[in-house]
Amino acid sequence: MRKITRRSFLAAAAACGAAAALTACGGSSASSAAASSAAPASSAAASAAADGQKFTIGICQLVQHAALDAATQGFEDALTASFGENVTFDFQNAQGDSATCATITNGFVSSGVDLIMANATPALQAAQSATNSIPVLGTSVTEYGVALGLTDFDGTVGGNISGTSDLAPLDQQAEMIVEWMPEAKKVGLLYCSAEANSQYQVDEVQKYLEEKGVTATQYAFSDSNDLSSVCQKAADENDALYVPTDNTVAANTGIVDGICRPAKQPVFAGEEGLCAGCGAGIAVRGVLRALREEDRAVVGNATGCLEVSSFLYPYTAYEDSSIHTAFESAGATLSGVEAAYNALKRKGQVKGEVKFITFGGDGGTNDIRFQALPGPMERGHDLTYVCYDNEAYMNTGIQRSSPTPRFAKATPSPVGTVVPGKTQNKKNLTDIIAAHNVPYVAQTTFIGNFRDLYTKAQKAIYTPGPSFLNIMAPCPRGWEYPAEKLPEICKLAVETCVWPLFEVIDGVWHLSYEPKNKRPVEEYLRLQGRFRHMFKPGNEWMIEAAQQNVDENWEKLLAKCQG
Repeated sequence: MRKITRRSFLAAAAACGAAAALTACGGSSASSAAASSAAPASSAAASAAADGQKFTIGICQLVQHAALDAATQGFEDALTASFGENVTFDFQNAQGDSATCATITNGFVSSGVDLIMANATPALQAAQSATNSIPVLGTSVTEYGVALGLTDFDGTVGGNISGTSDLAPLDQQAEMIVEWMPEAKKVGLLYCSAEANSQYQVDEVQKYLEEKGVTATQYAFSDSNDLSSVCQKAADENDALYVPTDNTVAANTGIVDGICRPAKQPVFAGEEGLCAGCGAGIAVRGVLRALREEDRAVVGNATGCLEVSSFLYPYTAYEDSSIHTAFESAGATLSGVEAAYNALKRKGQVKGEVKFITFGGDGGTNDIRFQALPGPMERGHDLTYVCYDNEAYMNTGIQRSSPTPRFAKATPSPVGTVVPGKTQNKKNLTDIIAAHNVPYVAQTTFIGNFRDLYTKAQKAIYTPGPSFLNIMAPCPRGWEYPAEKLPEICKLAVETCVWPLFEVIDGVWHLSYEPKNKRPVEEYLRLQGRFRHMFKPGNEWMIEAAQQNVDENWEKLLAKCQG
């Protein structure tokens, strides 16, 4: 018996679990998930490799698409790293057909493989029916109780089956739909009826939506052959669509996109591209909502968390044109596109209004890409540069950047007896850009009803000439906070004046919000694991220094706004 936890799937972790199954399956029950069995798995794998044991792994994957392909590849890579040439893989793709999954897994049993890796729910169901003795490791499975027909499922499958779950918080997904489309009265739930876990997800989301007064209707299709007609019907009859983590839809996203994009029909997906509790996606969505319905945009995006999560070839998350640029050149790229647009417009070859908006993380914007930012500002290009400030190079391992706050833990500035985290204060990028005397500069984050973010984004986009938005966008991995704490962290950042809200219009400074009762900085710091060391005995001076820095910067800002 092995414990299954409700955590997002990590391919390499799944492989560790498989390694444990290869060497020790059939033993005593484990209280931890397969994904947390890395240490014993590594030890067992080393022993097996030394003994020259050979293993054959049968992999049954439901269908080919990027997410499942990545799971399989990560699984194979991790096992190969552990067992080397002592492990071989028999990979077979069921091409989206559940009956073929049964044929494949029965073949694995007949050939006597040492382990079956079942990638997606129908593959797991087929493996369950095929054998009760060969170890089976499932992945890309949402809810094991539903998938395997278990009553009173408590997280433990039992028998020869283990795995990892990709179940997302369905109540939060329903809440997201209502938050972003409060005007939506009818939501269509699109899913494949052959996938039991898709049925489970839409049932749950329907319940949550109806509790909020939204009419939710299920639209089931049997396979890819009738997806188009069912999707069209759902799009015609509803204000928005919801798609769970459904493999058949994922393998045919082009069909859904081809129907919904021309109709401007919003589609909410059950799969997350960014980490739960990440501020980057919220920043982008908040800014682009300020774009008028009749206007078009060219969106620039340099390499980073946002780029890798918003682009999966050949699809992009943006409705308008998007450009992925090198890390250091987002500002320069968009200024070139804007110049080309103006040239074509003068020749009468372009009609309508086009806006130019580029997004960059704090590390690149402040450090690597800084040279490409002042250039468009100084030259006067009509574009909006948005920095989503998560205060480190999060995409590459949480390295410190110039905007990383003093004392924060980061990989090149660890916390120890000698170095107390980063030793320098945070770089003030907003002030630096304001010194370029551009028409509009502002600082904001996610508070209240997002009104501050929306208003400033609208001003930035529609102010002629260059504009700059600096948005505090917390990172749950780098800042070490639970996903649900993001709104509280943003609120405390504003109430403590760690991240004050202001704008600079034609060189005149305006304070957007002044706390009635300025909160102590330690309330903000205490919510984040990266500052945990500051609260150890003997480190009180760090909190005092942080408070002093915030107070000094706040007084300087007040003087600018009053002057």
